Amino acid sequence: MVAASPSEFAMARTRQIKPHFLQSDSMSRVSVGAQLTFVRLWLVADDAGRMRNPDRPFSLALDVFPYQPQARDQLPGWLDELESVGCISRYRVGGQPYLRIVNWRKHQRIAQPTPSRLPGEAAAVREAFEIASGMAPEPIGEPA
Repeated sequence: MVAASPSEFAMARTRQIKPHFLQSDSMSRVSVGAQLTFVRLWLVADDAGRMRNPDRPFSLALDVFPYQPQARDQLPGWLDELESVGCISRYRVGGQPYLRIVNWRKHQRIAQPTPSRLPGEAAAVREAFEIASGMAPEPIGEPA
């Protein structure tokens, strides 16, 4: 099965870049390439700030840097930089890789958001617990 690209799940939306982005602590600690990648990720993320994060950088690079093939080789490093300063979080659910933009709702105001079709990190935590314990956790608030 071929992984779907982020653009298959999210229509292009207008996103906001606030002036303090330029002086933010996290952006001062990453390269200019990582900064540009971060802004471009906003453009392909769904309305919950999530996207598929293909294991092959080529697929994500096609969405984030469509006309710059040289970015394909640098994208993994830029994503590592962004994750190291807490701007993005990468996780797996059902063996599939995903990416979440941290503090998405704090920085992006979407009038009528479309619910995400992608699982959130909570699903990854649940899945990890189930694998580690060998059993599904009990639902909260329901009798055992």
